[in-house]
Amino acid sequence: TGATNITLGTLIAANDAAFGTSAGGVSITAGAVLQLNSVNLGTEAITVNDNDNTNNVAAIVGSGTIGGAVSIASASEIGDGGNLVISGPLTGAALTKIGTGNLTLSGNSSGYNSVITINNGKLIATGSANALGTTTGNTIVASGKILELDGITTAENITLNTATLTGTNTAQTTGAITLGGNSTFNGAGTLQLNGTMSGAFTIAKSGTGTLQLLNVDAVNNATGITVNDGIFDMGF
Repeated sequence: TGATNITLGTLIAANDAAFGTSAGGVSITAGAVLQLNSVNLGTEAITVNDNDNTNNVAAIVGSGTIGGAVSIASASEIGDGGNLVISGPLTGAALTKIGTGNLTLSGNSSGYNSVITINNGKLIATGSANALGTTTGNTIVASGKILELDGITTAENITLNTATLTGTNTAQTTGAITLGGNSTFNGAGTLQLNGTMSGAFTIAKSGTGTLQLLNVDAVNNATGITVNDGIFDMGF
């Protein structure tokens, strides 16, 4: 039931009960790493204090599920080539997703007000309208990287820097979308854009699903629209 403090090197969790009960929690100091080896840590609370979200060194790596609250005490990086799921709520400072794998956020992070940056791989937001936090922070997707919305409606403001926004099942954005470069809307589901769009760049529709533009700004402000696959629907 005691707390676990990771202060140096890498701690590998290879059993669901590696940290005992969820009473103690796990704290990761700057420079240290928690690696999940295909485990589900249940409701274990995690505190991340990376102190640097620009050095391309992740505080949490591997594959597995964290179901407890994740408190980001200082700007931190998460991810590598594995598939990591955080189903508990986020709180605290800015989060940067690195590594070529997937990071799934499915918790109700209604108290998370910081910026999420996708610098590599794919981030999947599902399970809650607040999976990406509140509209105080925004989500930035770097060139060539992917933000996937799976079956949720989110008011998150999203910046696409020559990046991809994809929809699975039926997903909707009501926040502002800023184009920082020519970007792609993809997916096999229905992706509905019901917020404003700004940025003098082109958008492309790919994938077998449907892209619905429900706000006239999304058409007026893009410099060009290319439909490569699927259905493009101007529903306003």
